[in-house]
Amino acid sequence: MSVPRKACALLGLSLALHATANDKPSAYAYTMPLTLAADTGIASLRLPQAVYIGAMSRDLSDMRVFDRDGNPRPHAIVPPERKAQTRVDDIPARVFPLNGAWRGQPGGLWLDVRVDAQGCALAVATRGAGREREGLSGLILDLGGIRDDSRDGAIHALRFEPPHGTSSYTAELQLETSDDLQRWEPAATAELHWIVNSDEQTLSNNRMEFAPRRFRYARLSWRRGKPLVFAGVVAESGKVVEAAPVMETLSLKPRPVRKELLYEASMAIPVERIGLRFDETNVVYPADVGSYLQTYRHGLRRQTAPSFRPVASSTFYRVRHDGAERISRPIPVGEAHAAQWIVRPHVETNAQPTLQLSWTPATLLFLANGKGPYRLAFGKTDARRTGLAPEQVAPGFTTEELNRLPQAMAGALAPRPGLRHAGLSRAGGDIVLWTVLLTGVALLAFFALKLLRQIKVS
Repeated sequence: MSVPRKACALLGLSLALHATANDKPSAYAYTMPLTLAADTGIASLRLPQAVYIGAMSRDLSDMRVFDRDGNPRPHAIVPPERKAQTRVDDIPARVFPLNGAWRGQPGGLWLDVRVDAQGCALAVATRGAGREREGLSGLILDLGGIRDDSRDGAIHALRFEPPHGTSSYTAELQLETSDDLQRWEPAATAELHWIVNSDEQTLSNNRMEFAPRRFRYARLSWRRGKPLVFAGVVAESGKVVEAAPVMETLSLKPRPVRKELLYEASMAIPVERIGLRFDETNVVYPADVGSYLQTYRHGLRRQTAPSFRPVASSTFYRVRHDGAERISRPIPVGEAHAAQWIVRPHVETNAQPTLQLSWTPATLLFLANGKGPYRLAFGKTDARRTGLAPEQVAPGFTTEELNRLPQAMAGALAPRPGLRHAGLSRAGGDIVLWTVLLTGVALLAFFALKLLRQIKVS
């Protein structure tokens, strides 16, 4: 190996040894004890708010999990999962009895229907020839308009309530659907029954389920059993909606800077919603919320011309009217990171609202080794990323299995003496690092002089 290569190798080895030796819990600004309630090989933790406030990197690359011997454990960060759920809405139906039983060729039953301008049925009657007997023969249901062109919001079931005083009842019903009361499509058949015992306990099957569909009107006919007018018919309409996530919210007080308000935050917070809260009432506050690409330093001055990047522009307010208070809601901003947030009011005002940042925490997975209690450490400017992919920490685990992993319990936050949050650099660590760097430069200079002497001799 040549002399310069030896010098570079020695320098790289020195830096690597320094980084490895310095990757201990004492090198991080904050630590939190982690305890496991069960003996498990893999544990998870919903990251506390303190981690996002104290971490120094956008992607939490300065976060570690150490065992009681101070050795780092393999870990991964699982992004928050967006869960969907089906919301079921009840749509009461308007029920119109059909009197008269019709037999013979199809289409022998005619309907006289009166509707209003919105298409709501006002009256339904039967007419035609071939009537064999009078009496209830069917029901027409008016469910209102389902105008959604997607599968969401379609009706997937009917629920029936028997007339008051009905003790036992069994029947088989056929359902047809229509949008115009002229063209009918078969949809489902189902058996309904109610059985009441001597203790007045009821065993019932009162639902008719079918493939989700959109329709305005429904026609019920009896294939078996005695027709009756139900006390109520309710349609069930399912819609897939995103479940509201459990979010963390950080409230920040401002520091006036010229005509703006500055809020100290953390680059690690993945802000999803931004809101302003006012202590006073009857406030209307049009403003832009964003950040500068270069933060305020050296007092209140920036080194270069500012470049403001707004992420939200709205009129925030808190108004009391007619005995009720109206408050502006937080604004979705996707995902935004900033160490400092700026509020720029559109008009001159003395109001200094509290900034509220909301986000959905990620989940930490780590591999336990039985050497607890473990320690979560974060807050280090020069930390390298050591996090793995979730499948590398929990190989072969499904999403459901990950959700059922034992949860670690985080203890009290412990700041490290001598470490500052702003920068979070340790004085002693900086001295060691500069010593290693200067030693490396000296080695390069020594080998360079040695190489020059060899060239002169040759």
